[in-house]
Amino acid sequence: KHSKLTKMYVDNRGSNAIDVFDTTTNTIIKSIDLDFYPRSIDVNKQTGLVAISGTNKAMTSIVDSSNDSVIATVGSNEVTYPTTSGHDYLSSGTLASGHPHWIDEKHFVLIDREYKKIITYKIEKDYNGNWNATELNNITTPSPVHNLIPPEIHGKHETKNNYTSTIFYATAEGSENVYPSVLKLEFIETKGLSIVEELEIKKSGLASNIMGVHHLNFLKDQKTIYVGSDEGTLFVVSPSTN
Repeated sequence: KHSKLTKMYVDNRGSNAIDVFDTTTNTIIKSIDLDFYPRSIDVNKQTGLVAISGTNKAMTSIVDSSNDSVIATVGSNEVTYPTTSGHDYLSSGTLASGHPHWIDEKHFVLIDREYKKIITYKIEKDYNGNWNATELNNITTPSPVHNLIPPEIHGKHETKNNYTSTIFYATAEGSENVYPSVLKLEFIETKGLSIVEELEIKKSGLASNIMGVHHLNFLKDQKTIYVGSDEGTLFVVSPSTN
């Protein structure tokens, strides 16, 4: 039996905290202090752990929703202002982190946009019942990354070697003199994420510094990607199926 959910988390981008909001009373019941200004939130539905990424710092905090306490914080405690395609006015603009994302019950990513990294962490309890988050690996991206697209968006039930798909996609938004791109990533539990394909988003007559991508999505065939560029061009691309 599922009980009605009555709690929401609200990220306050202009302060070092997120609020816990009771929807039955329309009141804030707790504020959770952070080491950074929060950007966005991803909830792990299996474990109840909540990942919050940073707006002004490439950091992620993990909150245990059972008691609304911070159990881990990772990343660099440094204020950064990355730019995409040489522009600071794009929607991701100068935000230090991309959106947080849970890969599975034990793994999450931190997207560092200034240093163009996707860092995979593993979080689990030790023998004393304390949570520990450790870096599994990190990869360098061609330009600042916005977010990850999980398997359920592009064909969750496809299998590879009898395992559920472990393929993710990401938008690299472009940077000065670097064209934006769509990245195809693969997750291996013992190794982390790796880039298996990079699809550069470019067109003759369009200079890299007037372009910039943000979100991508899939057509209903769950194979064909469409992504819009900052100057108004819509690109349709088809990644490899290998």
